Amino acid sequence: MPRLVLRITPPSEVRPEGVTPPFLELVRKYCNNKSLTIGAQSGSEERLLAIGRGHGVEEIRRAARWAREYGFTPHLDFIFGFPGERDKERRETVVFVEELVSLYGAKIHAHYFMPLPGTPLYGCQPGTSTSLAGEEVGGTEPSGHAGWLLAGAG
Repeated sequence: MPRLVLRITPPSEVRPEGVTPPFLELVRKYCNNKSLTIGAQSGSEERLLAIGRGHGVEEIRRAARWAREYGFTPHLDFIFGFPGERDKERRETVVFVEELVSLYGAKIHAHYFMPLPGTPLYGCQPGTSTSLAGEEVGGTEPSGHAGWLLAGAG
């Protein structure tokens, strides 16, 4: 009898703390993925704590490193314009993004904050700082998606 092999695609985005060697072994064995999308959200410890992500910058860095070590291209989602987000936090995120691109060949998906129904931040207005809007971030479209953050990330 022929052996049936199932190819399972994981969720479209994984949390950084969920990217572990056992997880990556399973994805490599049973999925046809060449990349792994990781929900980083911010490169600022302060912002990650404020939005209750439950992970920090080190977990994001480790997830990107392990993804690369297991043969995947890490794709990381970042959000700019969180309510209350300060210029300092945005700069920290940009510096962190540059590190991930440089060290791990990461691809960056930059988004502008949009409050979604059913989430803790629903009803909140996006942050008002624009210090990193436009040229550095690539501008935003009406959908809330920003362009690729860095030239090397496309």
